[in-house]
Amino acid sequence: MLPVFVTMTAQGMKKILEFITESDRDSATIIYVYSFSGILIISVYLIGQYDIFCVLFSVYGLYYFLKKDYRRFYLFFGVALTCKNFALFVFICLILLHEKRFLYIIRNFIGDCYLIIIEKLLFSFGKSYESIHVDSLMVAKAEITPVALASYHFKNLLYLKIYMENGVMSTLLFLFALIWIYCYLQKREETRQFYYKIIYIAFCINLVFVLYTASHLYWFLLMLPYMILMIYIKSDNRKINLLLETVGTGSLIVWRFSFDSHFFTSNNFDGMLIYHLLGKPYYYQEGIFAAIESMSAKGGPLFSPFNFIRSIFYICMLLLLIINFPGFVKDSSFTDNSEEIGIRGLLTFRTVCVIGTLLLPLIAYIIQVIFHGSFNTLQTGSQLLNEIIPYLLR
Repeated sequence: MLPVFVTMTAQGMKKILEFITESDRDSATIIYVYSFSGILIISVYLIGQYDIFCVLFSVYGLYYFLKKDYRRFYLFFGVALTCKNFALFVFICLILLHEKRFLYIIRNFIGDCYLIIIEKLLFSFGKSYESIHVDSLMVAKAEITPVALASYHFKNLLYLKIYMENGVMSTLLFLFALIWIYCYLQKREETRQFYYKIIYIAFCINLVFVLYTASHLYWFLLMLPYMILMIYIKSDNRKINLLLETVGTGSLIVWRFSFDSHFFTSNNFDGMLIYHLLGKPYYYQEGIFAAIESMSAKGGPLFSPFNFIRSIFYICMLLLLIINFPGFVKDSSFTDNSEEIGIRGLLTFRTVCVIGTLLLPLIAYIIQVIFHGSFNTLQTGSQLLNEIIPYLLR
């Protein structure tokens, strides 16, 4: 089921690209680049989260916004908001780009939450809803106030704060406010520059969301379609953009492997072909997982290297925002059809990097099988890297 939604999302991106560029020259390429993204593969095929549903309906909603088909725009975003409320960030941007009258903005915003209201009315009073939403049941039993529940849900969204003389301010809300004000001040134009600006804003606000919250890896899927569209809508700087995207997303995945080291837990391979071919490693339940968790913790030998890798991701994303800022884009950026030298080699390099990075958990499993005797006496919870390697190599 999930691959179907991935394919439909790629087709929606293709429609947007062809509408803006009025050409199908890069249609196949953009589908390939999206389908072989490490963020997509991990989020959809490894973790299996349903964020792709939200991404699909958001992409099609944006497509119909570009075509000025506002009825379908509101319809698709209504579904997207029901799948995942994070679609709200882009939705508000698009409303502010289209509508400047405050009462109409409020009307359109409230009106598009129709499916959320229907969902709550239909399901929130049933016992099955409580069994799925464990936190709601927990709150009800503990007699926690709605304010406390809201605080519990929003703590990740307000994770980073700007400290001021008389209090603190959410970094995320401050940046969101700047982006929304920028959108409100823009006037809709039927030009490629304006269409590109919409894609850039969608990428920017989703990137701000994942950078300035205590986000999960699969949340980065929200920014992915717009980042790739931003790169391929215009022809200039495509090579440097792809390089930044490759290095940035690769760094993100490696860093998150240290942060979410459960990817390396051996029992994730239960029932897979490699499990039947190689067998179960001796140090089964934790193994490499415990070693990585210990070494990447604060004070561990891999703590600083993994933070450096995290910094590389932040730098690459910041450079993408700067290089592709709409104010720096010229008219010739949309008319030059020449392909930069080495672009195909870069795409091949990108694919190799993605595959190599995603093979890391498999390599860790094989290491545990080969060196199972060494793991027998290894206490990974307290040993450092220079103590672990000799056990593996002896």
